[in-house]
Amino acid sequence: METVRGWIETSSSGFLLDFYKPDELSKENPGSYFPKTSHMFFQSIVFGLFLIVVRWIMERSIFKPVGVLWGIKDKKVYKIADIPELEKAYNLSKTLPHKTVQTLTKKTSLTERQIQIWIRKRYQRDAPSTMQRFCESSWNCVILSIFGVYGVYALWDKPWFSKAMHCWIGWPNHHVTMDMYWYYLIELGFYWSTMFMITVDHKRKDSTEMTIHHLITISLLLFSWCNNFIRFGALVLVVHDAADSLLAAAKMSKYCEKERLTECIYYVFMVVWVSTRLIIFPYVLLYSTDFEIFQVDEPMITLVRQCWQYKIFNVLLHMLLILHFFWTYIIMKAAYLQIQQGEIKDIRSDSEEGNSGAGEKIEDEINRNSDTNNGYISQNNVK
Repeated sequence: METVRGWIETSSSGFLLDFYKPDELSKENPGSYFPKTSHMFFQSIVFGLFLIVVRWIMERSIFKPVGVLWGIKDKKVYKIADIPELEKAYNLSKTLPHKTVQTLTKKTSLTERQIQIWIRKRYQRDAPSTMQRFCESSWNCVILSIFGVYGVYALWDKPWFSKAMHCWIGWPNHHVTMDMYWYYLIELGFYWSTMFMITVDHKRKDSTEMTIHHLITISLLLFSWCNNFIRFGALVLVVHDAADSLLAAAKMSKYCEKERLTECIYYVFMVVWVSTRLIIFPYVLLYSTDFEIFQVDEPMITLVRQCWQYKIFNVLLHMLLILHFFWTYIIMKAAYLQIQQGEIKDIRSDSEEGNSGAGEKIEDEINRNSDTNNGYISQNNVK
């Protein structure tokens, strides 16, 4: 174990501030704890794997039964013929142009209509069901609500919670309390778990942006932990947790077809989102890293301002702000659609391949089509 810890410390040394010496600080301040890389890296990964197991149990034992109780049904699974030519074309491009469809008609002796129906049914088979989305949103709502409440509870009596400048005053002699250690552990573990589950959860329209967001967040958390910028990192976490649980709750309500409740939660979410992500984050937190830190006249903080690690840290924070603007555009677009159409569209989490509510329309088209046999393309038509 000591060998592993030594390897972690050595590997992360390039990202650490040379003048942050946790061992020396511990000797100078008996009874105080100063964070080290080896105290968080593997522990957070293990906790992330633990959260995946907890999520799997809760989805099957709690969220799915609740979804059934609230009237959510699993999607219909449409059987489709095994046609290698169509499967190959589908895997290459899930949106086939007309020329490709015409080429496939020659290879399979199927009509264009039959191929279109096969492709759409194949889309539907891959698309997540409403129940899957409900379970995922339920997990996010529960876990993020717990994190948000715990974060406010842990920070409530801390001086830097009300004045961000205290994140820099007296650094690096910032003793890390046990509640802050656990707050970092559970938050970092959660982001590890979301990274691990990206390939399992249904693909979103903003999957690339979400992946970038998670990578930036994990990098910021690890950097702030390793260099004892935990005070500022905790503030960033609290600001980000405030709105996410509300968005998950709005999605849950949407999947249960409670339109009025969805609208109420969504508009509360919009207010909280704009307040935290577009006001508090840039005008309080980024203001602190851009300006307030230069008002602290202390030798160690002067060294911090001059090092490249701090500059990278600040750039990553501003990249988060750019992502906030991108998602704000999506949120406002959803609100505009609600005003125009009278219904909030879940445009952030819809999969790129289509949505699970299209099953009935597909079934109607299949039943109306005379070139299919009870909705299934006959394999006898294939050469």
